[in-house]
Formats: sequence, C-alpha cells, structure tokens
Amino acid sequence: MTSPPPLPAQAEDVETLERALASDPTDIGTIQALGDALLARGAAAAARDCFDAALSLDTGNPRAWNARGVALAREGRQVAALASFSQALALDPGRRDALANRAATLLALRRLKPALDAFDRIVAASPHDVVAHLNRGVTLHLLGRDGDALAAFNTALGLSPDDPSVLFNRATVRAWTGDRDGAIADLARALDLSPNATDIRENLARALVDADRCAEALAVAAADPRGQPRLVNVAGAAHVGLGQLDAALQAFDAARAADPGLCEAHHNRGLVLDDLGRPAEALQSYAAALALKPGDPEIRFCAALSRLTLGDPGGWSDYRTRHQRPEHPLRRAHPELPEWQGEAMPGGILVLSAEQGFGDTLLFARFVAPATTRAKCRVIVEAPAPLVALLDEIPGAEADTAATGTAHCALPDLPEVLRLTAADLESLPAAYLAPPPDRVAAWAGRLGPPQGPRIGIAWRGRAERRTAPHLTRAIPLAAFLGALPADAEVFPLQVDLTPEDAATLAADPRIRDYIVDLHDFADTAALAASLDLVVSVDSGPAHLALATGRETWVLPPYSPDWRWGLGPETTPWYPTARLLRQPTPGQWPLAKLKRALLERFL
Repeated sequence: MTSPPPLPAQAEDVETLERALASDPTDIGTIQALGDALLARGAAAAARDCFDAALSLDTGNPRAWNARGVALAREGRQVAALASFSQALALDPGRRDALANRAATLLALRRLKPALDAFDRIVAASPHDVVAHLNRGVTLHLLGRDGDALAAFNTALGLSPDDPSVLFNRATVRAWTGDRDGAIADLARALDLSPNATDIRENLARALVDADRCAEALAVAAADPRGQPRLVNVAGAAHVGLGQLDAALQAFDAARAADPGLCEAHHNRGLVLDDLGRPAEALQSYAAALALKPGDPEIRFCAALSRLTLGDPGGWSDYRTRHQRPEHPLRRAHPELPEWQGEAMPGGILVLSAEQGFGDTLLFARFVAPATTRAKCRVIVEAPAPLVALLDEIPGAEADTAATGTAHCALPDLPEVLRLTAADLESLPAAYLAPPPDRVAAWAGRLGPPQGPRIGIAWRGRAERRTAPHLTRAIPLAAFLGALPADAEVFPLQVDLTPEDAATLAADPRIRDYIVDLHDFADTAALAASLDLVVSVDSGPAHLALATGRETWVLPPYSPDWRWGLGPETTPWYPTARLLRQPTPGQWPLAKLKRALLERFL
C-alpha cells in the first residue's frame, strides 16, 4: 500500500536564490525559499542545511522546523523528522502541514496507534482532506481493521472519485479481504486514470494472474510500451498460468537481463526450470535469487525441492523452511511443544504430525519405525481420519486424528532429524505399512478366485488442475483403460470420480467397482493386497501400494515431483517402484505400458 509523501513548496530558481542570499546571508525568507527549491530538486541534505541556517537565526520558526522535517524524511531519517514536526507543532499547534507531516511520519515508522490518532484529529478538523482519509485507511488496514479501512477509502472516494491513489489502496484491502473482483475493478479504474503508473499496472496484472485471468494479465502487462522489467516478470507469471513455460522462461530471462537485481525474476526463472525438468539449472537461478535476498525461506524451500530431485540429501535442511514461507506457509503443528531433535525421551510422548497430502504422509510414514527406535518412548502419529487405521498398524506406534505429548516433529522433517543417508534409506524395509489382517481376509473372500490378471488403477492425481503438460498428473481414463489387457480384472482405487469417469467405468466390462466400499486407506490397502499389480499416476493410491509392498508401476509427469527423481525407471524412495516416464511433455507412454503389461502377464 502507498501513501503520498508530503510535497515541498513551489520551487524557485536555485541560482537566483543563491545570488540573493549572497547579498544578504541573514534573510530568513530567502534561506527558506532556497531550501524549498533544493528539496524540489531532490537535494534533501543541502535543503536541510538551509533550514538549519534559518533556525540558527530564529529557533522559534515553525515553518523552518516543518520544512526541516520534510528534508529529514526525504533523507530517510524518519525519527529525526518526527522530532522536527513535533517542534513545529509545539510552536504552532494548529499548523496543518506539520500535522499532516507528523501523521505521515508516524505511519512510516509503523507507530500505528499514534498515527491513527493523528489522522483522526486531521479529518475531524478538515473533513474534506482526501489525503488524510487515504492515510487513515492505510493505517486502519495495518491495524487489522479492514472494514474501517474500506470505509475510510470510500469516504475519500466520495470526496475525490477519480483519485488513483485511493483506488489503488482500496484495491489492496479488497484483495486482502477476498474481494478479488472488486480489487481488479479498482485497479483497472486507477490504471485508466493513471496509465503510466507502473505500480498500478503491475498490481492489476498480478491480480488478474491470481484470478486465473492470465490472458488479460498478459494484455495489461504488454500494453506498457516501456517494457518495465517488473511488468515483463509479471507477464512471465501469466505465461506460466497459461501453461506456456517456454514463453515464461523467455520473459523471466528478459526481466533479469534488464534488471539483474530483480530477485523475483531469478526466483521465477528457477521455478519454471524446475517445471521444465531442469533442476540443476533451477538451482543456479535460486542461488542468484538468494544472493539478492539471503536466507529467504521461499527461495530456500524451492531450492530444497530441486536438490532432493537431484538426490542431494542436503536439501532436507532447507526443506524445513516451508514452515517460514510468507505466502504459502505450512504452519508447524503443536507450536506449544518443543521440536524433537532425535534424542531419546524415556517416559515421554512424541507426536509425529502428518502434513501436506495423503501421498506425502504415506511416504514419510516409512520413517516412523526408525523414529520410535530412536525416541524410546510412546509415539503417536497424528493424521487425517482416512489414514488412521492403516498407520495404527505400524509396530511401536499408534495413530489418531489428534494427539498431545511432550515433543513434536512433522513427518516430513524425519529424514533431516534422523540424519538419514542414502545407505540408511536402502537399509529400510521396502514395505513398511500393512493393512489390518482381518480386512485383508475379508476382501480376499469377497473377490473370490481371479478370472484374469488383477490390476488396480489410479489415473488422476488428487485436486488435479495443472495447465502445463510438463506437470499434469491426469491421464484420460478411456486411453488408460485402452492400454490394459483385455482379460484383466480392473479395480479403480481412487474414490473421486467425475461423472465422465463414472460413465467410462460403467461401460467397461473388465471393471470391478468397489469404490463405495473403500472407506479409508486401510480398506484400499486390503483390497490392493489381493491384486497382482497397481498402475497409477503420481497419486495417493500409488504411494499406498508402494508403502504396502504391492508391485506398482508409476507414470509420473514429465517434470516429476522430487520423490520420483530423474533415474530411468527407479527412485530411491520406493525401491520396488517401476517408473514409466513421459518421453516428452504431455505424452503418456501408454504404448510402452501396454507392451509391458502383455510381457508381465504372458
């Protein structure tokens, strides 16, 4: 959000004033006019010298004290500026420019309650002061009082309906409160009024990207003929939203070439390189971004994913920065408990909390048993209800939807806390979860003797909504079924069907549909125990089948999640997995899958 800085008085010609001052060095009026002129030229330090000279002649001059404060504020010396404005008001309590400048300086110093009091005083005395209402709204927003902030902006707009600064700031609060359409409307109106304002154009383009209106965002960014690097960067984000990764990479390259100090362009370039399946190059971009913004948790987290994709276990330390990400934080559960550092805790209770998706929890459940060995205490795995019955079968641990204890660790942090090496990973059991035996027996009896190869399938990742072909985890179901043997018994293992998927399954006589009976992951694992093979995209059922030791073939996207690595057909995280990778983005290897299945079930 922005608030307009105080403006200096009308500048006169500096050289003329300097000649006049040479004739009479004690003329306070000329000294002050010269200070104003220097301020207008951006020479804040020289201007302050003039106002100091004026005050040396007359310490009771409120105009000079106020002007000195403006110069100090321009120098970035806000605390000293505040003292000057306060001195001006001590001499002349009703001086309006000093009141406004003091209030704006309190806001700049984030002394929000005194700033609000100051703006309240101004609008009470001058109810038509648009700038005071604007800055009052900014202050209220920073205080978390967004309803009152919007009311202040509305008052300002009632006084000045075509003020782009007010529209810009109201848009910020509207977006913050979830009124995305209102924010876009305000920014569009502000841009119409101030078409050369790069900050307004940039924020409108960003808002359109966030609203998934990326084609419009591109048009807004491209309409600036100057090619501002920040706008080129936002255009790159719009290309990403449209799935145009090559065009996005070109935009980010152009933005960083025009402004090498634009950290976001380096960061965004790394993200796109990762999405293009080029993690080593992505790391170079993240390094450039971190050189500009050292320690940034968002950049470090993205770099961690690249390092893990490349098989570098050193990535685990930065993976933990996901809890500190400002825009997309994964808040640490149980902040009231100390974080477990891998120490033995006889008599204690260690809570291991699930985090992220079902697949992530199933993957990291592999490290619960080593954690119980290390902790030497009661261990409770805290997980979503659909996972509890399955995780409750881990030897030495118990599972529940909620828990409390004496220490805590998020499941994805276990590799770092346990300091696991590649050799440690190889030594762990490939199958580390087991469904309840009674459910396995019940499913085996229910299915009866097999009539052909039994294949479980999952064809779409959870919450699939990805535009770039490099990232898509969804195979068209009809095409997927076409690659399966004609004599197979096919068991859908995912429960979130679209109407189209349901119709496709119903029309295929090979389908044995027990989806309505899969109440949790323990049911799915028990069903999978009776199958010969599971074939799946990157999804929860794939992780489940691998964790329980079923033979599993996985079809990851061209640019895979870090756990699938870059190996030809294997990943260290699941030693029994066979990976059928896309040769090019969006090209699913269904012909290869069909041949492999024919060979497998000859």
